[in-house]
Amino acid sequence: MTDEDEWRAAVADMSEMDRAVTEYECRRALGLCGDREDARYE
Repeated sequence: MTDEDEWRAAVADMSEMDRAVTEYECRRALGLCGDREDARYE
């Protein structure tokens, strides 16, 4: 199972909003999202 398949299986029962929040939180935890504009609101 690839990482992409694993992600699809994990989010299969989630709403679109839940998916967006989960993806954002994962990216934020890894330091992959946000720029100086976004940092002001953190």
